[in-house]
Amino acid sequence: MKEKRPKWNYMGSRILTNAVEKGIISQIEAEVVMENAVYYRSWIFISMELGITPKIAVNLYNGAIPKLRKWIRASVIIMPKGKVICD
Repeated sequence: MKEKRPKWNYMGSRILTNAVEKGIISQIEAEVVMENAVYYRSWIFISMELGITPKIAVNLYNGAIPKLRKWIRASVIIMPKGKVICD
């Protein structure tokens, strides 16, 4: 793996930034999610960019998405009349 990068804003994604800060997902998981879900980059491109194998990139993505979904569901409360409260 490449040297750990300093924390950055994941291209402005508050969800990914908060998830990393709260320890929901790791920094590399956030990077893989951003590269694949936002930019639709290939697993080969992601693996070369992050210095990991394509299989590890896929595994990181597949591990991060359920954690993010669970955290987001637990962080959002929909009140009567549709008011939304977020963590």
